[in-house]
Amino acid sequence: HGATPRQLSALKEQKVDSGEESLEALEEVLEKIQTVMGDDNLDLLVNRFIQAEDRNFALFNFVNDQNNEAETLRKQISQIQKQMEQLQLESLQREEQHRSLLRGIDEQRKECESQAENLENQASAVSRILDEIKEGVNSLLSKMECDRSVIEDKLGSSAGITENNVMFYLGLVEQKTNELLTIHTFLKSKDQEQDQSPADLAKFLLGQTPELLQQNLTIQPNLKSHPDKFSLTDEEERPFSQEELRRTIMKGVLGTGSYRKLKAQSAAL
Repeated sequence: HGATPRQLSALKEQKVDSGEESLEALEEVLEKIQTVMGDDNLDLLVNRFIQAEDRNFALFNFVNDQNNEAETLRKQISQIQKQMEQLQLESLQREEQHRSLLRGIDEQRKECESQAENLENQASAVSRILDEIKEGVNSLLSKMECDRSVIEDKLGSSAGITENNVMFYLGLVEQKTNELLTIHTFLKSKDQEQDQSPADLAKFLLGQTPELLQQNLTIQPNLKSHPDKFSLTDEEERPFSQEELRRTIMKGVLGTGSYRKLKAQSAAL
């Protein structure tokens, strides 16, 4: 706005000069392009240039798309790697839990095996004890000449002494022992004085002498198994005489073979 006419004239000259230089530069570039391309047709060169630019732009867009896709793939790969790391960590944790569980199961197995071994040892010990008991009971039955047919008839079997029926045979031994003790007491009473009172004689026959009481021996006849033995009637309220008491005891013992054997042994002595 404040420029002088001289300045305006100078600016016009500069513009003309730059236009001339630009035109000259373009012509020079065009000549170089024609030389390189080997073609003097300017329109054809321009079309080729436009096509090349279009191809370059398409390639640029393709490269950008590939870069974007590559970036997306890199992100996916990174995410997959993180997931793989997480899965590996979880797998390691599961393996550790599995190993811990296996260790616990193995310890339980060893403990169960130890308990089973202890129980087997106990069972073997109990079995040996039962075998010894059965042998002892069988020996007692043989030595005491017990009638096993009573037990065999009750059990319905003659298989011998087993873990299931040993108590029945022990009961038979107990019964036989009571009979033998009663017989022994009766035979011993014959050596005592004949003038003792019926009450003292009854105590003696029942094994209640001072010597036997000191030894804690108690005669327990098995009245339930033989209800006909010692059949004392309630009608007789008077005390038994010595002879009546002796006959009552004899009624329970004369029927046994043990009495006859002991009597024979006593006679031999």
